[in-house]
Amino acid sequence: MYRKMTNLYSNPTKMSILLMLSEYGKMTVTQMSKYVDVTRANLYHSVSQMVNDGFLNEPEVKLKKNYVEKYYTINEEVFGSFDPRAWEDHLAKLTVQELRIMLSTSMAGQSLLLKMASERIADAEPEQIEHIREMFLKGRAWISYSVLARRNTEKVSEYIDKIIEVMSTSEPDPNTSEAGRELTRLLIVFLPLIGGEKY
Repeated sequence: MYRKMTNLYSNPTKMSILLMLSEYGKMTVTQMSKYVDVTRANLYHSVSQMVNDGFLNEPEVKLKKNYVEKYYTINEEVFGSFDPRAWEDHLAKLTVQELRIMLSTSMAGQSLLLKMASERIADAEPEQIEHIREMFLKGRAWISYSVLARRNTEKVSEYIDKIIEVMSTSEPDPNTSEAGRELTRLLIVFLPLIGGEKY
């Protein structure tokens, strides 16, 4: 299964599908095609493979007038079953080229995630923007970028470990409805800077 996960993270189309569904919850292939620059046939093929590999659930079928819509969702059970230590062991065995492709594809995929987030903000109602402002003022929202020295990186990595531990053990409040649950995006990219010479 970890080999399939590596292939997933190394395939730009599949990575885009995963990120779109993490953003919107459920989508049809037609909806996905607005964001991914591949043929519809390629997109259908990638979605089918992801369903077969267990990363996506079987589609929810909805009949609309004269046509059928299939909505795809992430199989959260499968992703929740991954053992972080086994994943680390798997990463340690990847060739340099496999790791290069996986990291490059994963990083490029984050740009799609940020593009979708920026579109939502551009279309947001004034009261939604005011809510974001309040979150910033309360220290509950932030956008940050930094390049750290090795000594500081080691300090920050201790905090990141704690954050990841909280993320992996957090459960939704069963007393809160789906509609009433407020979600926050947390994107952490913590990689050595390659070719960071100053000119």
